[in-house]
Amino acid sequence: MSTPAAPSFEKAPPTAAGGAPLLRIADLGVTFASAAGPVHAVREVSLDLHAGQVTALVGESGSGKSVTALTLLGLTRDRGTTVTGSAMFDGVDLVTAPDRTLQGIRGKRIAMVFQDALSALNPVYRVGAQIAEAIQAHEQVGKAEARRRAVEALAEVGIPQASERADAYPHEFSGGMRQRVMIAMALSCQPELLLADEPTTALDVTVQAQILDLLLRLKEERGMGVLIVTHDLGVVAETADRVAVMYGGRIVEEASCEDLFADPLHPYTWGLLGSVPPIDGPKPERLPAIAGAPPSPTALPDGCSFRSRCPHEFSACTGLPSLEAATTGAGDRHADRCWLPDEQARAVRHVGEGRIGLAPKPAPAGDHGRPA
Repeated sequence: MSTPAAPSFEKAPPTAAGGAPLLRIADLGVTFASAAGPVHAVREVSLDLHAGQVTALVGESGSGKSVTALTLLGLTRDRGTTVTGSAMFDGVDLVTAPDRTLQGIRGKRIAMVFQDALSALNPVYRVGAQIAEAIQAHEQVGKAEARRRAVEALAEVGIPQASERADAYPHEFSGGMRQRVMIAMALSCQPELLLADEPTTALDVTVQAQILDLLLRLKEERGMGVLIVTHDLGVVAETADRVAVMYGGRIVEEASCEDLFADPLHPYTWGLLGSVPPIDGPKPERLPAIAGAPPSPTALPDGCSFRSRCPHEFSACTGLPSLEAATTGAGDRHADRCWLPDEQARAVRHVGEGRIGLAPKPAPAGDHGRPA
């Protein structure tokens, strides 16, 4: 089946959208020491985050998404961890900044909503006290004022009877309400950038929609930048302005949300899109899936990390492709890390029943792409 008409692309240097970025990540790398050898969790990640914009980091578990977010706040620092590259925030490099400097930024100017709110909240402290503690850690206010602001934060995220509920313990809240508490804590000091790590994991779809609507509303009201870490493409489609797809610790494709869904260029992105079960049309006999398994971060292959799972692998794939940038007709940046030229990628990607997916791996047929 032929592919739908795709927008015209012209290769050009990357351009920043929306003026100077709130946070500029450049060549970020994170390696952990282990008994099995170095664990290369994040490799050469470059990304700009802008005020008033939602950026999504997407990929399978183990692709480096959460480690990237945690590293921005210095939460992966350890004697066995090596962090390279830079992350510039208002003139401060978050990678090399001393702990004292990070303490003034973390929670105040850059806040984070962690995975699994039940584990992230302290089970023996009332939620209002935990939010008040975060406020007092960054601002010179008394207990009464911190308590008042904690109650206001709970009310802002939609928790009914916030004054009474502030005295409840985390286990007395439902999963969705605990997530709201985490968001209230993260927003209590009016941050400029919010990092949300799997903010809707383990929530039912109704609560998930409420949480996403809440994040988008608060983003619009406050003009803050948001980085959402997720493996759920439904969340991405609902919330993101820009999307960065990660695999094997690297960004393999970056584009606006609209361009990524309409014209994905990397085979791994095709696989992610094709793995989403259809909500209409004929029911497939088997759920689509990407064959194989992600590479171990302790034994990453040379060249393209996705090549062993890709039906379009050829000899050039043993070399590492660059994150080659293009601009769309709308002037948005679209970059992909694949040896296949864009037009050839559009020609070989699989389209079935109107949905883009990864074609089954064919028998070897020789080289068919741009040279190494």
